[in-house]
Amino acid sequence: MKETSPQTEAEKESIDEPLQSKLASELMKRDENLRKVSGKTARKKVERYAYLFAAIASSVGITSMAAGAVYYRFVWQVQGGEVPLTEMFGTFSLAVGATVGMEAWARWAHRALWHSSLWSMHESHHRPREGPFELNDVFAITNAVPAIALLSYGFFNKGFVPGLCFGAGLGITAFGMAYMFVHDGLVHRRFPVGPIANVPYLQRVAAAHQEKA
Repeated sequence: MKETSPQTEAEKESIDEPLQSKLASELMKRDENLRKVSGKTARKKVERYAYLFAAIASSVGITSMAAGAVYYRFVWQVQGGEVPLTEMFGTFSLAVGATVGMEAWARWAHRALWHSSLWSMHESHHRPREGPFELNDVFAITNAVPAIALLSYGFFNKGFVPGLCFGAGLGITAFGMAYMFVHDGLVHRRFPVGPIANVPYLQRVAAAHQEKA
């Protein structure tokens, strides 16, 4: 049996050393990437549930206040014994009309404003998000201002016009809540929406939105 010369062993070691160094470097990079992915996944999970908590808390609070306001306003209306049917019908009609109208407004504003003069704010909606919120969320707060003003005026005043204002405020509020759960939750998956994701119509809405994006 032929013995391996010391020179051959030295050459072998000199060849193996860079390979081992390269392998160790690749393993370190892989571990680092795994840590980054794991950290990003954990962070996204926290962000999703932070937004979910905000969505549920605000929805429960707003729904409770809206239900209480509707109840006390109509109790207040019928205290004199005469039921103001015209005012009630106006409130209901404006509630439905404002909900539908807000969808038309959102479509127009998205095309004519958000992707035009207000792109500097709306752009955050089209970039990877850092944290549970984005600058584009300011638009939701902006829409809340007229809703609160209309509800307040309609709640503290009697009459047909205040009734219309109260209904319009309810409609804007209802649209805002629906938009948050369908658009932010179902379409963009900012938080889990539970059984809403299984509604066929809403699945078609999400698919249509993603095709346009």
